[in-house]
Amino acid sequence: MKTAAAYSPGHITGLFYIADTPSDPLLRGSYGAGLSVSRGVRTRVSLDAGRPPELEVRINGRRVEQAPVSARVAELFFAAGGQAREGRLRVEHSIEVPGGAGFGSSGAGALSLALALNDLYGSTLSRIEAARLAHVAEVECRTGLGTVMGELVGGMKILVEPGSPGIGRTVPIPYRPGLKVLFLVFGPYSTAAALRDPGLRAKIDEAGRACHSELLARPSAELFMDCSRRFAERIGLIPQRLRSVLTALDRSGLPGSMLMFGEVVFSVVPRERVPELLELFEDFRENAYTLVCDIEARGAEVNG
Repeated sequence: MKTAAAYSPGHITGLFYIADTPSDPLLRGSYGAGLSVSRGVRTRVSLDAGRPPELEVRINGRRVEQAPVSARVAELFFAAGGQAREGRLRVEHSIEVPGGAGFGSSGAGALSLALALNDLYGSTLSRIEAARLAHVAEVECRTGLGTVMGELVGGMKILVEPGSPGIGRTVPIPYRPGLKVLFLVFGPYSTAAALRDPGLRAKIDEAGRACHSELLARPSAELFMDCSRRFAERIGLIPQRLRSVLTALDRSGLPGSMLMFGEVVFSVVPRERVPELLELFEDFRENAYTLVCDIEARGAEVNG
């Protein structure tokens, strides 16, 4: 049995605006700013050539019957690489971040799968070509627009040209070593219907463009947090229980904003302020839990 594995970091977005009008999914995406985190998705693929053709997908050990993004990545890979689709292909995703809460788990799963499949079949595609398949699958399945690009690059960055890897373009946001990313996670945030609202899309476009331009002119981790908060305030989607946490952060002089899109408060702080932030989060832990991550400087990789 042949096997291969790959890893993609998760990715969070602080501010964005949408660029989804091109008909070609390779050109669709978003402008924005975010960072990769040191938790993500590890994907292992195995091929049993002696079995009838089948795609089996497991997520954290459990077999799932519906995995549209993974299925689409596999379909695109076989079409792009000219590979014969034979035998049982097992895909095992180990997800280290909350699903549906703005951590880029779908994009990380798609990207790690594309890279693992490419390795399994002898690297018939370049790293960029494999990553493009993940981007297309995300766009077509409506699970992401710019996440794959961010996860491939790693670090903290501003997305300045929309589109797939090789077409989209990022510039780095400088940050000092030792920064930590802390999250208070209440749960997922349903955005599919909201993002079809023309009024909300107009707010996102206006606020996203303004904050994106400001951050691009003076990129820094501190301004990223400030612009992310102003973006969240201007689009008007902060739930009340997140509002309570953000108010407490403001009173303590600690940065914080809402994750796009999850019912999650996040903060980027120096290592020495982590205990102070965790103590503040403790007051809101009844219906939430905390995560502490590093900024992941490396991007997705095979056998990560």
